Amino acid sequence: MRFARTLILTFVAMASTPGVAGGTSMKSPAKPLAAISGDAKFSAVDPANDVTVLQFWASWCVGCAEVMAEMSGILQTRKDIGFVSISLDETKELAVKYFANKSDIVKATMPRAFLDPSGTLFSEANSVDSLPYLIFVKKDGTVLRRVAGHPKKSDMDFLLGKGGK
Repeated sequence: MRFARTLILTFVAMASTPGVAGGTSMKSPAKPLAAISGDAKFSAVDPANDVTVLQFWASWCVGCAEVMAEMSGILQTRKDIGFVSISLDETKELAVKYFANKSDIVKATMPRAFLDPSGTLFSEANSVDSLPYLIFVKKDGTVLRRVAGHPKKSDMDFLLGKGGK
């Protein structure tokens, strides 16, 4: 049932316009998110960077893999942009298997990868209801932009312009 709901919401989001402006503060999940690998502690912002990108994804989401690969390419050249990935997979094993089948660039994002198997810990607090979904967050926790579906060129230009140049 959860899969069908998420799939329907994903198609609805793809039909909508990505790049919704932010302006609100990032809300923390009610319970801590478990790290997919290691013992990293979840934080929606990276104090070392002016902007952090949160990506919500699942191993079965084809569009999510494409977005993660695109983000990984940006992160290779822009060390001033933080990145946190949040998997909605039901188990760590599914998420780890996903990373194991990807390129080294995508694997590099795994240390800051977390699991939200219920899909509610974080999504209810921040209105995330489709995949893939990106949130660009300033160091102070202000949401700069929300992107439902695959980001458009204007979304990436926005990120690169705000990414601590």
